[in-house]
This record gives sequence, C-alpha cells and structure tokens, in this order.
Amino acid sequence: NKEMDSSLLLMEEYGFIAADDERYIKTVDRVYKDLNNNGLMYRYTQEDDFGKPTSAFTICTFWMVRALFVVGRKEEAQMMFDSLI
Repeated sequence: NKEMDSSLLLMEEYGFIAADDERYIKTVDRVYKDLNNNGLMYRYTQEDDFGKPTSAFTICTFWMVRALFVVGRKEEAQMMFDSLI
C-alpha cells in the first residue's frame, strides 16, 4: 500500500529512525506532498469507514512542523507553525 499517513512522521520522535536518515527525509517530503492541504495536514486520504477524509487534523500539522524542523527545514517549519497558531 503506497498511501501515506501522517503518523509516519512520528518514527523519528519515537526513536525508530534518525532525523538525518535519507529514508526519513524522503518520508517527510512525501507526506508533505501527499497530505498537505493549504498548510494543514490530513492524517491520511484513503477512504475509511466514514468515507474519504475531508478535513485536516491540527495534531498532524504539529507533527509536520516538528518533522520539518528536525530534518533541517527550519524556515518552513517556522512558517507552518506561525500559520497554524
């Protein structure tokens, strides 16, 4: 399954992978590309028991802010954080 889920951003925080690991950096890029909707992050976009998701989750956006920061994209992280707040 190639569908992305914002919870993948937590792999680094929980110690499963290093922030400078190319696999994590690519994961952050892909999650951002696939799940970002006007500066807010979807948890996922695949259909579930409630249908296709139509709203973002604030917590997922905070996960992305942190992920961007730890992979070195600090300006992007700051802009996303400022927009969210």
